[in-house]
Parts: sequence; C-alpha cells; structure tokens
Amino acid sequence: MKPPSLCLLCLLAWVTCAQAASVSLLWDYVQSPVEPAVSFVVYRDADCLGVFTAIATIAITGPASQGYVDVDDPSSPLLPGHNYCYQVTAMAADQKESGPSNGVQFSVPLQQPAPNSPINLRGVTLP
Repeated sequence: MKPPSLCLLCLLAWVTCAQAASVSLLWDYVQSPVEPAVSFVVYRDADCLGVFTAIATIAITGPASQGYVDVDDPSSPLLPGHNYCYQVTAMAADQKESGPSNGVQFSVPLQQPAPNSPINLRGVTLP
C-alpha cells in the first residue's frame, strides 16, 4: 500500500450493544483531484497483532459511504471480551490502494448473565 497523495482517512468507532455485538465505523475523507478513489476497503484484525483482513469494500457514492457497521454473524463473529482493530484504505479505479487510516481498537463487552429462573411454580384451584 502506498501513502496517499492528497487524501485523508480518519477513523472513529463506537460499540453498539443490542442483542448482537456490532461496531460502527465512521471516517473522514478528502478526495484527491489527481487519483480519485472509487471505494473504501475496511480491514479488521481479530487479535490486534497487525494482521489485517479485508472484510468489506464500500463504493464511494457520497458522504454516506464513509461508514460501515461490522455486525456479529456466524461467518465473522465478534466474540464477547475480545479486542478488534480496524483500518480503512481508499481504492482508485485502477486498483491503487492508499495507505491505511489510523487504527481504532474496541473490545466487545462481556455479556451479562441471565437472571435466575423462577422456582416453586404452582397452580391454585379457584372457587
């Protein structure tokens, strides 16, 4: 990957905790007039050891394309208590790729245990 000439990628992430874990990534980007980008490539490192794998390619269609939500799914799980690191690059039409954005790290929160089960359920005959 080559350093970008006139582009800027700045990455921000926050964790969304609903039923499944997810991380929302947002970034800023300044388009190069010399070599415009046509897509962004999102990379994830499941151990934060510097080994990033591409998980998504997003076509640049406007400011709304400057974000991605990584959602827990069976093919690419986000494990509770685990750290994940992300980077984003910009890709030109001729497949030239910018250098990576700053990295961002997040931890999937440990899931809370379920409450105790009710006990001593009984039925009462009504008069």
